[in-house]
Amino acid sequence: MTIKYDLLLDKSTIAKTLSKDLKKITISNSEYEYNTLSYKINKITINKLLPSIKNNHFCYFKSKDNINEYLGIGVIKSFRGIDSISSALNIIESNTKQNLIFMGGQNFSPLITNTNEWLKFSNCYYFLPRLVIAQNNNEYSLNINISNKSISSEVEKLNLIHEITRCLTFIFSRDSSYQYLSKELIPDQSKWIKNLELIKTKIDSNTTLEKVVMARKVKYSFNQEKGNNFANYFLDNVEKYPNSYNFYLSLGEKNNFISYSPEKFLKIEKKKLTIDAIAGSEKTKELLFSDKNIKEHRFVFSEIQSNLNELGIIFETLFKEETLDLGYIMHIHTMLKSKIENLKTLPSLINKLHPTPAVGGFPKDESIKAISENEGFNRGWYAAPVGIMSHKHTELLVAIRSILNHLNELHLFAGAGIISQSDSLEEWNETYQKMNNLFIPADENS
Repeated sequence: MTIKYDLLLDKSTIAKTLSKDLKKITISNSEYEYNTLSYKINKITINKLLPSIKNNHFCYFKSKDNINEYLGIGVIKSFRGIDSISSALNIIESNTKQNLIFMGGQNFSPLITNTNEWLKFSNCYYFLPRLVIAQNNNEYSLNINISNKSISSEVEKLNLIHEITRCLTFIFSRDSSYQYLSKELIPDQSKWIKNLELIKTKIDSNTTLEKVVMARKVKYSFNQEKGNNFANYFLDNVEKYPNSYNFYLSLGEKNNFISYSPEKFLKIEKKKLTIDAIAGSEKTKELLFSDKNIKEHRFVFSEIQSNLNELGIIFETLFKEETLDLGYIMHIHTMLKSKIENLKTLPSLINKLHPTPAVGGFPKDESIKAISENEGFNRGWYAAPVGIMSHKHTELLVAIRSILNHLNELHLFAGAGIISQSDSLEEWNETYQKMNNLFIPADENS
């Protein structure tokens, strides 16, 4: 069935179509807990819907190759806590014909209690949207997820139709201006330099610690009554990141997390697993001739290799040590490929690979300890795996180039890989470059 885009906004047509199709679902004979009603729709610019979504709970994901794009609205099922991924996978694998898509992510350190600005997000959170507007290889669809337990009576079916029409209610608005009242550097420049010198001393005096990725953040505070539309701000910046993922999770008004990450954590599609190794940063291709950048990148590559070997996963290198040009900065990029039979290994893959030396350091345990002792703030979901999981397509990105919106605050994050040869002031300037590309009000001293 093909539905015109403008009919997505036509509540009467939606209600009639759903009422007819819900009658076709025979609950007593269904072997699945969930059903998905899928409709082909005309081509639309999915991300343009973001500022107009009335529902407070939604998630948007676009792959960096632009092949896959999903907008999930509303919640039919959700999981919080360290077992969230396994719980979501159990539902996915029990309903394979429906291709249910869970969306969400986790903390950088899942066992650490969140500070106030991250409380809404939990240490790990995945949800099954009520509906998903999708683009896959330029084919567009509207997919409505239904729990068979929720449609056993006509009253329940009517309530479901009302819920879906509410999810498809869009109120268009335009306000993305941000005039900040105050700005806080965490840590400030002197503290950052002091911390990095301390880290370099630890690396020089330690027989095993070789790299620590230190992050910093800038917190902007705004007039709470202004009512800025964060989704419009997100859209205003997507063109800066044409070769990156777009990720946007909204857990209610003024609790949003976004990432324009260039880095794939992993992708599983048609039993093929691919993983990015991205590290080393410069503004020119000279980074390929920099001993410091090459060394930093090889830490990441060798650690991923080692972890895959420990899991018994045989892999090959698709390409090695090429430049990834993002326009505002360049990285060294290697990609690995392997085969994977099912999603059962996903939790162990995540636990083993995260954090990679690109966002944590090397070796893992010692670098995480150094981060917790010296960084001075809770990373929350920054630099953690976030994205989508489904039977047909699972893809997680590393949530760098990210911003948290909490109430009247914006928290911008950026990190730099520190080894013994690092220059503390240069690393400060590198993180400034990354954050300055994220947010216009950042000035020359941030």
